[in-house]
Amino acid sequence: MVEKRLVKSLNVVKKSSKLIGKQYENTILIKTTPQTIFEKDLPEAVKKKLFVLRPEIVSAELCYVPCWRVVLKFSVSYLKKSRSEEGQIEFIVDPIKGCGANEEKFNLKLTKKSIPEEMVSEKNFSKEDAERKATTDARWKVLLNRYKQPAKLETARVDPFYRPYYKTEVLWGSKSEIQYVAADDFANYFVYSS
Repeated sequence: MVEKRLVKSLNVVKKSSKLIGKQYENTILIKTTPQTIFEKDLPEAVKKKLFVLRPEIVSAELCYVPCWRVVLKFSVSYLKKSRSEEGQIEFIVDPIKGCGANEEKFNLKLTKKSIPEEMVSEKNFSKEDAERKATTDARWKVLLNRYKQPAKLETARVDPFYRPYYKTEVLWGSKSEIQYVAADDFANYFVYSS
């Protein structure tokens, strides 16, 4: 005799505030660089006076700063069309560090992460501002220095991503200041211009 089993289909769980709870109500999904610096590493990562004197850390709060990756196509001609060069240059536009060229073609590793909206920093650039800043720096600081001729630029891609930062309050004797410390591996790989 064959036994009959009742197979009950699984219902898809829908995202609702009843199932998720209040702590997950205002979350957003972002692409971010992986966090590699944690609170225990902050005393080594904060800016020091005279490269030696460390400040006292009063408080630290993790936040995510919106940044832009701008890829530009360029073409430079020297005296005639046969003597021309074309290529691409990538810029990282960060509202805290500034705008920097990724000339070493360093690969940004991005991961998707769900974070509360309160962790997103107010410091940011609009897409147009980031594109304009990257175009200006590419034309007048990077390409003019390399080729000694003004280049024709065209935007290939503009992608948003987020970088983790610690908003730290530090104490130098009786004076306090706010420092933003990058919490990813890419903190010192890009040469930023202020």
